[in-house]
Amino acid sequence: MAAPFEKTVLRRVPLVLCLLGFLAYGQTLWYPFVHDEIISIQFNPLITHFDWNEIIHGTGTAVIKNGGSSALNAYYRPLLELFYRIEYALFGLYPAGWHLFNILLHIANSFLVYSLINIFSGHKKGLAFAVSLLFLLHPVQTETVACISGVSNLVFAFFCFASIYLYCLGQRRADARMYWGSLTAFFLALLTKEQAVMLPVLVLWLERTAAPREGRRPPRRSLRVGGYFAVLAGYFVLRKFLMPHGVIPPVQFNGELFLRVLSIPRTLLMYLGTIFFPRDLHYYRSIDILEPAGGPAAGLLAVLLSVILIVRRTPQPYRRLLLAGAGWSLICLAPVLNIIPIINEYSLILTAEHFLYMSVAGVLLFVPGVGHFLISKLPARRQRLCAVVTVGILGMVCFVLTVRQNTVWAGQVPLIERTVRFEPNFSRAYMLLGDAYATKGEYARAIATYHRALGIMQGYMAKTESSSPRDFYALLMKETYVSIARCFDRLGDPGRAIEWYARADRIDPSQAAAHNHQGVSYLKEQNYAKAVIEFQEALLFDENNTMAMNNLAVCYLMTGRPKEAETILEKILRLNPHSVFARENLKKLMRAPQERGK
Repeated sequence: MAAPFEKTVLRRVPLVLCLLGFLAYGQTLWYPFVHDEIISIQFNPLITHFDWNEIIHGTGTAVIKNGGSSALNAYYRPLLELFYRIEYALFGLYPAGWHLFNILLHIANSFLVYSLINIFSGHKKGLAFAVSLLFLLHPVQTETVACISGVSNLVFAFFCFASIYLYCLGQRRADARMYWGSLTAFFLALLTKEQAVMLPVLVLWLERTAAPREGRRPPRRSLRVGGYFAVLAGYFVLRKFLMPHGVIPPVQFNGELFLRVLSIPRTLLMYLGTIFFPRDLHYYRSIDILEPAGGPAAGLLAVLLSVILIVRRTPQPYRRLLLAGAGWSLICLAPVLNIIPIINEYSLILTAEHFLYMSVAGVLLFVPGVGHFLISKLPARRQRLCAVVTVGILGMVCFVLTVRQNTVWAGQVPLIERTVRFEPNFSRAYMLLGDAYATKGEYARAIATYHRALGIMQGYMAKTESSSPRDFYALLMKETYVSIARCFDRLGDPGRAIEWYARADRIDPSQAAAHNHQGVSYLKEQNYAKAVIEFQEALLFDENNTMAMNNLAVCYLMTGRPKEAETILEKILRLNPHSVFARENLKKLMRAPQERGK
């Protein structure tokens, strides 16, 4: 009877996870593209076709996210590039399909977690189901699942979970094909996201703590785990030759690195607090490395001592599970502890919630493992009831919090409003919020928000003496000036718009954008002479600026210079055959003589 019962359970678990997954995240199917997705998907022409050169060299969506400059792109994610193109081929620009893909991947990952914990726990299916259920429904996962751009974490985690699962099966069955499949899955994870570099260490840890010891003895541990390090070495060689700008960003051993290392205890405590008390979930989560480090270090030491005490007082086989879970969490977080910094701005270091996606499984293995041990001490007749009630309550709480947190991703405004609520010193969040208000036509509100961003940036400028950060914030200020000018444009105040465009121009007069924006303001005032001068100035700085070219053509059309307009429009179409503006203006130009003839 055992085998049929096991098959029945295996059939029911994915169905239950699938049902709960859609109930928890189904509302996101109606959500639009937001933030990164607008650039990397909605307005990214690179994903509309399969250019294998772009895919293999990783110069597609990741570069677009960084403004089109590969020099700024430290990622090499060719498999993610391929996934974006496949999803575009399947769903086009309909966000529902992209959200559906994320939900299905998250459900698949939850079932892989169930399968792994089932193996590690010696087929304690109740424990495995509890961990997979909480992994599925935990609200900290919303940043990965509800955000379409979170697909990178979902795909990378899928291949990591699959790699570990195949490794465990290969070890239990002494099947070399499973082992080679595991190495392949690891390589695919690396091609999806760099965080997968931690997998060899994770496999080594699980080998020592939780891997099964069944079946015939496979090859020695050093040979088995060595294969993962060999794949990792091959991956770095591949990056070296295929990436257009090197392997990984260098780690500078300076005072800033020292501050980042000191901030690690605060980061870990923040992550643990986010998992156990997920009340302040928000986008662009950061920590300030200039804050005092003594208190967090003492707090983390207390947590570590508590974990050690719990592990020492827990008998086998539970001790193995607790060690596996604790190590799993720390190893998965190691690549994102900002040794190689991910800087939001100034002293704010990114500690995003999607970094926790795989680590949550480790924490959940530790905590339910303790709970399973405590419940096992109860009388037999109470054990099942206590387990069901406890997991049911936790699952329901997680479900409600997740459904509520998903609403944050319903649009750009609620997403960024929540960010500035918890990150009040993050100027770019105010810039994004100002953009969101402007898109909704709330221009006065947008201008006030942009001024908040300027105040923070001016404070950063006053505190830093280094030229490189000052130049960076100067460019951000210029971008904000231009945004304010656009708002005044739309409020029908071209005079104020020109004033703010001039401020932007004074920061960096070598850029074409400010001249183009000033020209647009003159164009709206029907001051064609000054508009022509501004557009011509823009083209002196960037002769292929198609926006300035199109605006100049409009001026020529309005001032009775059709031949010059036609020449410019034809040049635009040679540079960009898909330019709707140029094509429509050229059609108008061609129709004009016919209409005059009639």
